[in-house]
Amino acid sequence: MQAADENLSAACFFKSTCLRTHGYWRMFKRFLTDDSGATAIEYALIAGLIFLAIVSAIHYYVESAEALFTKIGDAITEALT
Repeated sequence: MQAADENLSAACFFKSTCLRTHGYWRMFKRFLTDDSGATAIEYALIAGLIFLAIVSAIHYYVESAEALFTKIGDAITEALT
């Protein structure tokens, strides 16, 4: 009986019916049809774009503020001399 079980398991290993009987086929089909990961990726991409917009706005603001303070500093230096 044990030899027959070993032959059955060896045959089962190489046949696609083994996938169906052990539930792997169901799990594989569920993996292929699952789209919840795609939604998470979409949200991550949107968050990344928002982050880039914020960083760009801060960079522009810092450059503008730097130019303003340089202009004010130059005007003060000119007024004191």
